[in-house]
Amino acid sequence: MEPFVHLPEYPFVICQTCGYACIANEVATHLGKQHHEIEPNERSRIAKLVEKIPGIIPNQAGLCGFRFPPATTEPIPFIAAPEIDGIRCNECGFVIRTTQGIQKHCRRGRGHVTADVG
Repeated sequence: MEPFVHLPEYPFVICQTCGYACIANEVATHLGKQHHEIEPNERSRIAKLVEKIPGIIPNQAGLCGFRFPPATTEPIPFIAAPEIDGIRCNECGFVIRTTQGIQKHCRRGRGHVTADVG
């Protein structure tokens, strides 16, 4: 299942290479975008293994019921420290790290292009 690791107390896997947590249906995309050196058939094999993990969150809708640990909880092993250079959409709170990305997001909404940096 490399480069992912699953900690039984959490309903997601964590990429040990980049410190990014993934739910089941995002594993293949993560591998394709961030680890293109991994062959497509191997990406598919890894994604299928992750889907079989008991209790794994299958998709974004499954995150609705996920309770984040309290702020006093120790950092989750393997997850990278949060980035602090995000740009937040003033309309919905969506956060992304690139100006181009937030502009694209905002145009998809009501044509607004307003965001807060930081």
